[in-house]
Parts: sequence; structure tokens; C-alpha cells
Amino acid sequence: MPPHAIQRRTSCNSHQTINQIRTLQALRETLSGPRLAMAVCDQHGTLHCAEPGFVDLLLTEWPQWTGPGLPAGLSPQGHDGARLNIEARRISDLYLLTARYRCAMEQLSSRETDVARLFGEGLTYKDIARKLGLSPHTVRHHIRAIYTKLGINGKAGIAHLLHQQAPFG
Repeated sequence: MPPHAIQRRTSCNSHQTINQIRTLQALRETLSGPRLAMAVCDQHGTLHCAEPGFVDLLLTEWPQWTGPGLPAGLSPQGHDGARLNIEARRISDLYLLTARYRCAMEQLSSRETDVARLFGEGLTYKDIARKLGLSPHTVRHHIRAIYTKLGINGKAGIAHLLHQQAPFG
């Protein structure tokens, strides 16, 4: 069955389905994000219903997936992958899956995040090195790693990604 054809299974009784929908709606109201979608699956990984964006998100991580079962590597307990983070909450005998597109900055180590933040604020390699107690060569190494991990090649790219994030604590 192609992903766009995934629909709510008709074998669910109406009372259970109404409760699932209410739970989904209540949880959905507490969540926000530009690339977030939800779905319901059973313990065997068969999708029962999914928001339209959920299938699109799955296809970014598993382009060959065709459904209705969850892709290999994704279980009802969740997934933390290269492009997606999928959290699972057990509700009765089903799982509520919340898929979020991973932010590019999450790929960085804590030290790389510190370097990126300071570099994005306009500090020089030497200033960053002084502030973090590193050598300028180490800062340069971190900047190269940041460019590679994030697929960018300039201070403006780092600054742009930083402004898409929540403020650093």
C-alpha cells in the first residue's frame, strides 16, 4: 500500500477511535514546530492513522518506504535518526508517534555549538580561542567540522542557523 493511501483502520471500535482522536488532539495542541506531525501505530508497527505530514517526514529518512508498516529501523518505541526524531507514547494498546525534523545544530558537539555561537556572533578565531581557552588552530578545526556537518561554508550560514534556534541558555 503506498504511503498516501494510509488511512485509519476500520476494525477499531468507534469508542476507542474517539478516545484516540481526543488524545491526539489534546497532545497536538501542546506541540508546535515547523516540521512536526503525528501518527498512531500498534505494537507490531502497523500505522493506523497519520497526519499528512507524517508520511512526508518518514520519507526524508527512508525514501524507499511504502508503508503501512513502520520502516525497518523504526520501532513503536521511537527513533533518533540523522534527519528525524520520533518520540512514542503508549496509549492503551497503541502508540502515539510524534515525528520532528531534526534541527541541523543538533548534529554538533557541545564544544562545536559553543564555537558556532561565538563565530556566528562575529568573533574572530583568536577571540573565540581566548574566550574558550583553546588554541586558534583548534577553533579553526572546529569551524571546518561545523561547515562539514551542517553543509554550509561561511559565517553567514552559521549565523542563519543560529537565528533559527531557540536562544542559547
